Amino acid sequence: MYVYDNGLDSNRIGISAGKKIGNSVVRHTFTRRIREIFRMNDPDTIQGKDIVIIARNSAGKAGFHKVERDYISLLRQHRLLKKTLSEDVRP
Repeated sequence: MYVYDNGLDSNRIGISAGKKIGNSVVRHTFTRRIREIFRMNDPDTIQGKDIVIIARNSAGKAGFHKVERDYISLLRQHRLLKKTLSEDVRP
């Protein structure tokens, strides 16, 4: 995950899923999962950021909840969760 300031009042997401994670069906399924996870967790995230997700080889095989846990973990590492909700967000 890479994070950049965008100067806007909202967040944007970019997803890079190369051929190493699977065929087009697997890649598109992964990107749809990431977009949904981003949409569900955006209210708990500090605004004004561009978030770029780079998919790794095992990402295509991971289930929705595993990807969501990893995404939230990355948000915590980058200190993008709002302070009041960072302890209460899903494990």
